[in-house]
Amino acid sequence: MNQKLKPMIYVACLAAYNAGMLHGKWIPAAQDADSLREEVNAILKESPVPLAEEWAIHDYEGFGDIRIDEYHSLSEVSAL
Repeated sequence: MNQKLKPMIYVACLAAYNAGMLHGKWIPAAQDADSLREEVNAILKESPVPLAEEWAIHDYEGFGDIRIDEYHSLSEVSAL
């Protein structure tokens, strides 16, 4: 069965993670980098840690054989 890939990334707030809390969201990766940045900024704005600024990709799916690491840029993710 040939299914169309639906690439997703799980973006986590690092301030929350370092404080022992899980705060993040699965977001569709098949969008332009600016849209990805908007989604990441919304995650950080909703963080339980005030003034959160740092994030990382903690998981991904739907990229086939492509590997994504936690510090891939959003421009790279969008292009993939």
